[in-house]
Amino acid sequence: MDVLDCFTNQGGFALNAAKGGAKRAVGIDLSAHAIVQCEENARLNQFAQCSFIKADVFEFLKEQAQKRLAGEIRGWDMVILDPPAFTKNKANIGQAKRGYADINRTALKLIPPGGFLVSSSCSHHISDSMYLDIIEQEATRVNRKIKLIFRGLQSPDHP
Repeated sequence: MDVLDCFTNQGGFALNAAKGGAKRAVGIDLSAHAIVQCEENARLNQFAQCSFIKADVFEFLKEQAQKRLAGEIRGWDMVILDPPAFTKNKANIGQAKRGYADINRTALKLIPPGGFLVSSSCSHHISDSMYLDIIEQEATRVNRKIKLIFRGLQSPDHP
């Protein structure tokens, strides 16, 4: 698989994808420091199929979607979205929902039929049902059929 790990932070999902046999795993993060750490983690683990790009995830996803629409790229077999919390209070729920809708909609445009969207939210004020509704609505908007394969939760020690 070709795997795109958005908001990669330390590269955990991209590195695990490489360990699991991904043909290519690319991590995207806005932090230059995070990208340096990711590259070091890939080097230490001898994962030559991992690469990391310093970029704004929202902009990167939009550029990738435009390239796929134009036939310049095939897309990604798996897109992983694990952003930081989009809201830490109830006052910003609407804005957070729009942010989650945007990244999920754009990610869905990058995935060919049979591909995988791995989507996470650590916004306490966005409920599970609200988050699933967002993803379902965005799939409908881009005319994609989706199926929930797995629903996980954060580990009990997650703050």
